[in-house]
Amino acid sequence: MTTVLVPRFTPQTAGFRFRNAFAPAPIRELRIQGVATLTVGDAANGLCGGMSFSAADLHRAEVAPPSDTTPPVAGSPAFDYIVNRQIASFAGGIVPLRFYRLMDPSRPEREPIWAPWLGWAGVDRHSRTYVMVHEEWPRIRRDLDQ
Repeated sequence: MTTVLVPRFTPQTAGFRFRNAFAPAPIRELRIQGVATLTVGDAANGLCGGMSFSAADLHRAEVAPPSDTTPPVAGSPAFDYIVNRQIASFAGGIVPLRFYRLMDPSRPEREPIWAPWLGWAGVDRHSRTYVMVHEEWPRIRRDLDQ
């Protein structure tokens, strides 16, 4: 994933005033007329990527963030914009695929004693904890430090 820097951005001045605490609402609804509606995601789980991208968009356009201290409601233009930017933050589908691969129920929560031998054989069977601490967090930290 590529890091995009936003010059002169500070959360105190350019960030949203509301917390990432949205009411339960689907991120997308796929409707099959007369048959079913499939809902995808839940805003209550957070829209951090959408909030980050949206705040950066406003900053680049030299527009102050709204003064609202509560998150926008589902169906409002602001909510829809943040959701669309959330989807854009998924980096072309890479992020959700990585997330689901790491959350695979067959992946152990704690590092099994046999993991190093599978890794030597080219099989990725490290635990979720190991991957988060030794692979994902160092990448995030490098991005933040930049």
